[in-house]
Amino acid sequence: MTRTAPHRTGTGPAVSTTSVPDHAATLGGESSETLIVVRDVSIWYGPGSAGPVLSGVSFAAKAGEFICLVGPSGCGKSTLLKAIAGFTPIGRGSIRVRGAEVTGPGSDRGMVFQEFALFPWLTVEQNVLFGDKASIGSLPERRERATHYLDLVGLTAYREYHPSQLSGGMRQRVALARAWANQPTVLLMDEPFGALDARTRQELQETLLRIFEKERTLCFFVTHDTSEAVYLADRVVVMHARGATREEVVVGIPRPRDRHCEIVRAHVRDVDRLAWDAK
Repeated sequence: MTRTAPHRTGTGPAVSTTSVPDHAATLGGESSETLIVVRDVSIWYGPGSAGPVLSGVSFAAKAGEFICLVGPSGCGKSTLLKAIAGFTPIGRGSIRVRGAEVTGPGSDRGMVFQEFALFPWLTVEQNVLFGDKASIGSLPERRERATHYLDLVGLTAYREYHPSQLSGGMRQRVALARAWANQPTVLLMDEPFGALDARTRQELQETLLRIFEKERTLCFFVTHDTSEAVYLADRVVVMHARGATREEVVVGIPRPRDRHCEIVRAHVRDVDRLAWDAK
């Protein structure tokens, strides 16, 4: 069952608590659009662990969605992302991408980390073209591909630079360009802007949304910042401190969004309340 909060007057968001196995089944009816189904996933770290890092997590995601995961530290947000990426084995349950069970990393899942993860000995262009899909084709085709994604992140003039010659924000732009150049089915981002100053962070949010609107790749984005989550996401999944999904907030605000308008701030207040209660 999907339980939706009663209709609100004013500008507050609609908040729903989703029993995700049913939600996954509903989306499963649109099989061409459903890309990821996470069903009853639990993960433990080591035999002596006090409890699961993730406990019975379930949800489904469709093509073209932007989903943010928020919740207290230690609730398993990054662990869930790494499980979808295939980096972390699951103890129970299943994760499927386009119907195929995830058993390890694959080129259909791209990952952007907080630490940039660029190769310092490669140029910006070479970093963007690193990967199974980005590196295919003739030299002119690869150059055209690099130019396309460097244009999207505003770094075409820096293609021959090395990462050490760039600012932190510019390096993260390179990481975004590289992730999209490999044309993944789903893009997983683990607090990619967490180490940046406030102004650079907002600029990168705008860059990210500009690329998302062009590429429409399914995106999962982990953040502690509820205002960032509401500004970016179509859905905000609030995770419980004990490693389970708690509630979802559907952000039905057309883009581009004014981060300072009352309806956005009302959504942020709701997500704040849910995230605080999840501790």
